[in-house]
Amino acid sequence: GFEACTTKSLLAEGFRPQNILSPNVAPDVVEQLRLHSVTTWAGRVEDYLNTRPHTSRPLRLLYLDHTGSVPRHAGLLRLAMASHSMMPGSVIA
Repeated sequence: GFEACTTKSLLAEGFRPQNILSPNVAPDVVEQLRLHSVTTWAGRVEDYLNTRPHTSRPLRLLYLDHTGSVPRHAGLLRLAMASHSMMPGSVIA
């Protein structure tokens, strides 16, 4: 959200800003996230995975900041794998 709590937490744990993608559907939130020098995406993560070039560097960590049950998000998990965005050893959390 606007406070960038997840992004700040990842940075505090030692993740490098250039290795963090912080998507959000609210443009004003995306502008706030950019202040932390991370890669941002104005839209749904599903759209990012669908449009991401297959030649891009694979993601090492895909942190889905969702609440709720896994079955509700199963389609997104399948898309992450089918889009070739992940690599062997990558983590989906």
